[in-house]
Amino acid sequence: MAQPLFDEEMLTLEEAEEQYGVKRSTLYRYIHQGQLTTYRRAMDRRVYLHRAQLEALRRFRPMEQKGRRAAMIGPPNSAAVVVDASLAAMWVLPEPHSARALALASSLLGSCIDLLAPPLMQAEVTNAVYKRVRRGEMDLDRAREALDIVASFGVRILSTPDLYHSALGLAHRFGRSATYDACYLALAESRGCQVWTGDERLYNAVRSELPWVRWVGSYSDESNPVN
Repeated sequence: MAQPLFDEEMLTLEEAEEQYGVKRSTLYRYIHQGQLTTYRRAMDRRVYLHRAQLEALRRFRPMEQKGRRAAMIGPPNSAAVVVDASLAAMWVLPEPHSARALALASSLLGSCIDLLAPPLMQAEVTNAVYKRVRRGEMDLDRAREALDIVASFGVRILSTPDLYHSALGLAHRFGRSATYDACYLALAESRGCQVWTGDERLYNAVRSELPWVRWVGSYSDESNPVN
């Protein structure tokens, strides 16, 4: 049983059962299959689940609800957003806007919105987690757990034939020192969707010309993440 990396958006089994209308036996089955991570808090004997993992699981696998089978909510690919590595890392690493990042992910997944990213996201998140290992802030077991949690959010890795040419042009246009961030911009531009970032400097650099770039620090529970 894992120790939570932070406490926001945690639900007890009872709360998950009530809010998602799912049988306790179904939750236990997904836990046993390794599709839900369980957590405990100090001095608390209850078992906790992470809301964003529940949303991701509900979206990609129908849950057996009380008295009936749940269908997938909404049509597939009804909407999409690109998420960058700085945002995805906040799902598992304590940062000033980690709570917002998790709330945003819950809102997006709960609305059946596809999360997209270019191939380099996985390497960038892995590197961010590894830096915490190097600084002695987590051991390898917790680092591997963190990567598993990020994977459980179901981000779809995509590329396009001209992704890197577009990224090159965008990086030059905005005077970026490298093309990594521009890959996320290029993917969002090609898909005609927003990109959510945890990088305030990137956001400030492009916001006046690319209004579809959003910063997690501006997100609130009351706002619509795709408007």
